[in-house]
Amino acid sequence: MDNVTRGIERLRIDICGLSEIRGDQSGEINTNNSLYILSGDPSGHRGVGFVVSNKLRKSILGYNTLSGRLATLRLKATPVNITLIRLYAPTLDKDDALHDEF
Repeated sequence: MDNVTRGIERLRIDICGLSEIRGDQSGEINTNNSLYILSGDPSGHRGVGFVVSNKLRKSILGYNTLSGRLATLRLKATPVNITLIRLYAPTLDKDDALHDEF
């Protein structure tokens, strides 16, 4: 997490989508400068999420951690609010059953 946080601070990125977080946690992790919103997978594989800077944190209206492959983040914006979707689809080399499940 430290590398991601340093990278987005250095590049002045206020929001970043994450894939392959490889964790089983879902929810929020607060750091000094960012909020991590994670949607983990019970297997410890896959996982998606967002990193939101403190500057944008006050704009968060809500989020849903739906699965290790799907998360949404709702932000207050003008003239309309924004919903971001982070999706991690199975790669083509995975078996058909996994694609059908997705």
